[in-house]
Amino acid sequence: VNPKARRILLSAHFDTVGPTTAWTGDPLDPTEKNGRIYGLGSSDCKGGIVSILAALRKANPTNNVVIVITGYEDIKKMVSGKQYHGSSLIPGNMDISADMGIVTEASVRNEKFSFINGMFGKISFTVKAKGRQSHACHPERGENAIIKAMEAVRILKEEMPLEIFKYHSDNYQETFNVGKILGGGAVNVVPHECIVDMEYRLSPGSSLEEKKRIIEDLLADLEAVELKYNFEYPAFITEPVRPLHRLVSERLGYPVQERMSRGGTDANIFNNRGIPSFVFGPGECDQVHQADEFITFDRLVECAEIISDILEAAL
Repeated sequence: VNPKARRILLSAHFDTVGPTTAWTGDPLDPTEKNGRIYGLGSSDCKGGIVSILAALRKANPTNNVVIVITGYEDIKKMVSGKQYHGSSLIPGNMDISADMGIVTEASVRNEKFSFINGMFGKISFTVKAKGRQSHACHPERGENAIIKAMEAVRILKEEMPLEIFKYHSDNYQETFNVGKILGGGAVNVVPHECIVDMEYRLSPGSSLEEKKRIIEDLLADLEAVELKYNFEYPAFITEPVRPLHRLVSERLGYPVQERMSRGGTDANIFNNRGIPSFVFGPGECDQVHQADEFITFDRLVECAEIISDILEAAL
């Protein structure tokens, strides 16, 4: 450890979303074709791990290095009834302080790297509607929980404010999504319960508490509807490290674009812990969570070489 040098955190995650039948090949058997490596998690985010390891093997660092490889970034983990996300599982008393963090998630579009200097935050929540079961031929004797849940969805869909955040010349709008519904058992039964999982993605111009208050206010007048928050993380926007940007642009031979993403990564968690972090990695953004996911071998090599240069640079 050099006490006078910067401390750089490098991070990626090893878990993936589950494989689906949409794949045309075996998602768990990586294959190489025409300079691409196909396989589950190739772009999100095993390629990022490979680039970190290759950079460490190549570099003779002048900066201090902290490596954090996380799990449960995509699939989440339940602990004592609460969901946790990636590096949020790291205990708060564990020292992972750094002057700068680089999360090697996917940042490549149209074969060119970009710096993702900001990301949206997220609120994952569940609405549970309770009704009263009855035979479907006597609906007046029951209370249909699915209809109650759909009313909650309608209100949120129509009235949740989706603000627009401008970064450079691009506009990024907040999003609301209904992801999973569980309710009912048969068409001849009025259902007594319906559970709906939803998420709201918020921009750096919004706060978690503000958005949670809006959700609560919108649902306040609905009877027999319970709200539960599953997990959350704040949005962030970080100041670019100009010497690093110049170094990378010169190394690649083109001006690397600075942009935001409405997705979320461990960079959200690190920024919230006081480590200015951004996303720069070899994965293809358009391949994340896709069937027949791939990563380009040339981008893996380029990313590893650039990280190696960063570790050796006087930033």
